[in-house]
This record gives sequence, C-alpha cells and structure tokens, in this order.
Amino acid sequence: MRCKANSNQAALLSVVRRFEITRVVALLSERDDESSDETLVEFVGPTKLSELLTFESCVEPWHYVGLLTLRLLTSDLNVCLYLSNKLNFQDHLLKLQSENTINSEFDNSTLNSSCDEKDMIIDAHSLLRHQILIATYVVGGPSERTLPSTELCEELDGEESVPFLFSSYPPPQPYFKKAEVSPKTQTELHRFLKETRQGPHDSGWLLHARKAYRLSCHNDIKPLVLLDLFYQTAKCFYSDVTHQVDWSNVIPDTLFPAELEGIQLTIRYGVNCGLLQARPQNFDNLAYLLKQSHGSNGTPSSFEGFDWFLATAFLVSGGNLDRCYLLLNNIICLPTSKYMWSNNHSFESDSTFGHLLECVVSAELPQCFAALQTSGVSWWLVCRRWIRQCFWNVLDWQQICHWLALCSLESPDYIVYFCVSLLRHLQPSLLIASANQQLCDTIKRESGKPFKGKKRSSADRDSNLNLLVLASLAEHETNTLTNYTTEAGSW
Repeated sequence: MRCKANSNQAALLSVVRRFEITRVVALLSERDDESSDETLVEFVGPTKLSELLTFESCVEPWHYVGLLTLRLLTSDLNVCLYLSNKLNFQDHLLKLQSENTINSEFDNSTLNSSCDEKDMIIDAHSLLRHQILIATYVVGGPSERTLPSTELCEELDGEESVPFLFSSYPPPQPYFKKAEVSPKTQTELHRFLKETRQGPHDSGWLLHARKAYRLSCHNDIKPLVLLDLFYQTAKCFYSDVTHQVDWSNVIPDTLFPAELEGIQLTIRYGVNCGLLQARPQNFDNLAYLLKQSHGSNGTPSSFEGFDWFLATAFLVSGGNLDRCYLLLNNIICLPTSKYMWSNNHSFESDSTFGHLLECVVSAELPQCFAALQTSGVSWWLVCRRWIRQCFWNVLDWQQICHWLALCSLESPDYIVYFCVSLLRHLQPSLLIASANQQLCDTIKRESGKPFKGKKRSSADRDSNLNLLVLASLAEHETNTLTNYTTEAGSW
C-alpha cells in the first residue's frame, strides 16, 4: 500500500512540474461539480488542485504531497504570485506553523498566542513549510538569500546562527543576504563610455564597446553605467527603429491583483539590494508604470504573468520613472529586445529559437543533452521561463546586469550562447542529479543553487558565470549556427 501511494505521488508531481501559469489559472478557475454527492463516497484525498494546495485534507500522505506540489509550483514566480493572491497560501502555512508547537498538544488556548521558535515541533512537514515560506518571500540569487534545508538531520547537526522556524512575516533577517560592496574603481567599460559619449556611434563603436566590456566583465556594473550603455548602444540602431513609445500619451490600464503582489516583491528585492530606498512612492511608481505598459500593449483577459523585465528596468533606474522611460525606449531599438522583453513582444520566433538552442546543446554538451532528454526536460523551456523572469531567483543581481549588458552589445545569437554556457556551468550537478533520478526537481526547485560560487582570484574567475565562455563558444559555433538558421529560416 505504501509503495502504491509513493507511485501515485510521483506520478502527480511529474505532471505538476510541467505546469505553467496559464494552466494553473485554468485549473483553479474550474467550478465545483455541484451534482456530486460526497456522502456516498468515502474520502480518499483531494479531488481538485485547490483542495490540495489549501491543505483542506490533513489525511496523510496528502498534506505532505500538497506541500511538495506547492513547492514545485511556486518555483515559477508567476505561479507564486497568482497562488499567493488566489489561495493566500502563505497565511495558511504561517497558521499551521503557529499551531505546530509543543504547547498546542496540551493547551489549545496557546494557539492564538505568539509562539516561541524553540517550542515549535521540528518534523518533515514543518521544515518543508519553513522552506516554502522563505522561498516565496525572499527574492534573490544564491548569494542574496539563504534557503533552509528540508533534511531534518542536517538542520539538527549544524549549529548555525540563523534563526530556525517562525510563524509570522517578515522572516528573520539572516535569510536576507546583504550584497558585498564592490570597490569604487572605474572599469574599462565605464571609461570607454565616458570618452565616446559625444562621438559617432556606428558598427566601429559597437566593436570597441564589446572589447571594453570583455575587459570589465569580472567587475560589478553600476546602474548608471548600465543606463549609459543602453543609451549609447541604442544610437547605433536609431535608423532601424520602427516603434518607440511616447509614455506621456499612454493611458494607464488596470492591474491584476497578482501584479500588486509582484510590485511588493520587486520593492523588497530592490531595497535589499540597495537599488531602492524604502519609501511609499516606489509602489505607486511601479504600479503606474505597469498600468502604462498594459495601456500600450493591451491588457489580457486573465493574469498571464508579471512583467519581470519591466520590474528589472525599474530597479536599474532606481525607481525614477523618467530614467525608466528612456531606458525602455532605448531597449526597443535593440535587435535583442523581443527576447529580453517578452511581455512587450509576441516572441514569434519562439519555436525557431528553441530549435537552435537544442541543436547547439546537443553538439556542445552531448552527455548533458542526453540526460535532459532521458528525464523529459527541454533546456529551451527551462531557459524560456528563466528569460521571462529575467533570471530572478536564478542569478544574482550583478549577474542579471551582465545578462542585460550582453543583450545590449551582442546580436541575438549570443542569447543562445548564454543559455548554453549556463548549462555548461550546471552540467556537473545536473549529471549527478540525473543519476539519482532528481534532475527535474533540481532544475525546477533549486535552479539558483549551482550558480553559487566561491571567491576566486582574478586569474581563475572566468568559470564563475562563464562570461568569457560565450566568446569562445561563439567563435566555434558561428558557422554551425549560421547553417541552422539557414535551414530553419530567418529569426
């Protein structure tokens, strides 16, 4: 009987890990079947996704399966926002944590009192709830947040200074990692942008800008430098611009409730990274920007996802709307804009781009490609979700800035190379996970963990994000990619 239950759980989770936001919205929008007579059928488990995720069943193993399902679904930030608004799952989990105390077994009057973390019962359920509560509240890459383990033995053996279980938000401060302050040195890219700001911007300028960036790719990119980079790079493509937005004439549209959750999450991330000051105007400014985006592109009939790229542009601009408008119009000029800002484009070349990526992966990383295929994972679908989320919860903020810099300077094929380089960086851990039949969960649930790197000397820091691997990969694969594009059609 136990074996059968485990088999059913595995089958359920294998289906759930393929859900995206549109499917989750459709499932939770289904109406109840009023004709069913539950009194004639013995309850064996939840019959709908909403029942599973709101933990209406305390019958095991369904409560634990519900937690596993929620953890998988909320690894997608869009699904996380939707479920937070639709099901209010965080309050449910906090309530369960507050009730899961030693005192609650003896005195029900203590349930409504504030519980001490030392009095909480530590078991598999409370540890999993604890991880979900942290992962869905604290945003950031592997160096920007601490995700607790769900392994009981690991937590008990390690005498860590990080506080343990909690039953109210915000989480304890040690789960938020403060970014290291980089030395105030002028990079080669910054120097180049200052010296060439008034000169001509053509293909020659772009070539020298790429060289300057490669010399600076191991240094942090300041927001003002990134803004200047987009501004000057866009000058190279002004003649090709067919559409720019006059934001002052855009009539703001309405927002979905889940988008309000996304605004709060964005502001928390920006404040924690030192990109925003904690002030009420941040919420109003980002909300207005999103409303204008809806007014420009049209509001969908239902929530299809938060505009993570627009949120990223807002953080790069320091919450300044005028800077953000200029940045967005500069981005529209670039040939990579439809791949960076997917909410602003239909991404018509989606299938072709995915085909090209899979072809390069199969040629460059055949062993990892075979492991992905065996597990039923498309690396393109993984990267598409990460790109649409602008690599939030996957890369640290500075690595996201490097991603934006590459997209501003390079041609669209570098997005393929970037995705391949990420897989090359992940390959050792993914092959181990594949051998343990945990590859899907490793990618879906712990995508940021393998990117965490140790401090390296300037001589061997190339492998931290494989930024220079992009250049060598491009040199080896340019002819191959050209053949693929010729066969698949222009993209």
